[in-house]
This record gives sequence, C-alpha cells and structure tokens, in this order.
Amino acid sequence: TKIGTILFLLFSVVIFINAQQDYSKIIGTWKLVSYKYGDNETKQTPDSIQKIKLITQTTFTWVKYSVKDKIIKNSAGGTYIWKEDNYIENLDFGLNMSGFIDKMQIYKIKIDDNSMQISGKLSNNLAIEEIWKKVETLR
Repeated sequence: TKIGTILFLLFSVVIFINAQQDYSKIIGTWKLVSYKYGDNETKQTPDSIQKIKLITQTTFTWVKYSVKDKIIKNSAGGTYIWKEDNYIENLDFGLNMSGFIDKMQIYKIKIDDNSMQISGKLSNNLAIEEIWKKVETLR
C-alpha cells in the first residue's frame, strides 16, 4: 500500500503542476522549421518533408511525411509534462520509433509568440535541437 500511496501522491503532483500552466502557449498545431541532431549542423526542414506536431493539454502526437506522395515516414505520440522551461514527453506509440516507446524524452523548452524551441537529449543520448512554428492551417 505504500507504493500505491506514493504513486497516488506523484500523480496528484503532476496533475497539480499541469493545472498551473497557461496551456494557450503550447496547445495547437506546430510545424518543424529547423533541426539539429547530434553533432550535425542546423538544417532547415526541406519543402519536400512536413513534420507536424499536435499538442493538447495532456497529449501530443507528431507525424513526418512526404509532401509529394503523402506517405508517413514516422510518427509518435503520447503524454507530456510541461513546467516552465522543462518539457518531458513519454512516447506511448510510434511508427518506426520502437527504440523510444515507453521512454521519457527530456527537453528544455522555450515558447515565444508563435515559436517553440526544444533542446535536450533523447533517451538514446542523441542531442536534439528543434525549432517549431505554430500554424493556423497547413494549407
């Protein structure tokens, strides 16, 4: 019963933390603008590829697809915790993402106007920096 009590308290703290956030800053549709993975240089997302992230108050999902043939290359989604400049995603499902399922991805996040910057290390220790732009419509 101690473990149950601890889990209940932890869950309550997470709910409390999430209730204090201004989710209007993060909720919405985001388009990846640029990225840097590992030691590579920062790259602009090519016009031939779209990577879109949809964020609600409790969940997220993203999809990367070819603009030309409309085929999904990979995708993932799950739950997240956001508190000030800390952003943690837990992948509950994914396409071509099996090494990341049920693992937390821990980032620093900065949101200014319609721009979201995410940086940190993935659970496989790969450094990541992404810049996303909030979009009203994809067309």
